Amino acid sequence: MHKRTLQWFRERLGQAWTFMRCFRLALGCYLAYESIVSHELMLAFFSVFFLYQAISASSCCGLTQAAPVDNRWTEGDDVIEYEEVGAKPISKK
Repeated sequence: MHKRTLQWFRERLGQAWTFMRCFRLALGCYLAYESIVSHELMLAFFSVFFLYQAISASSCCGLTQAAPVDNRWTEGDDVIEYEEVGAKPISKK
């Protein structure tokens, strides 16, 4: 593997392990075990999917994992002022 890829995986493994990340790891291991025991190829694909998500700290929502963005107004923000413009009346012919 490429040296940069290995470094990326090492950094990802060291990040915080949340409940969902541990759950994906456990589910991936369980599905891998079941796919070997029952000789099901589809379970193997799902286990690889969940194991990859757990190891790389990614999810189906991307790297941000659908984290909410802080859009609150702060004291230093400029207040935008709007001017209301009246509409012209429509003339009937």
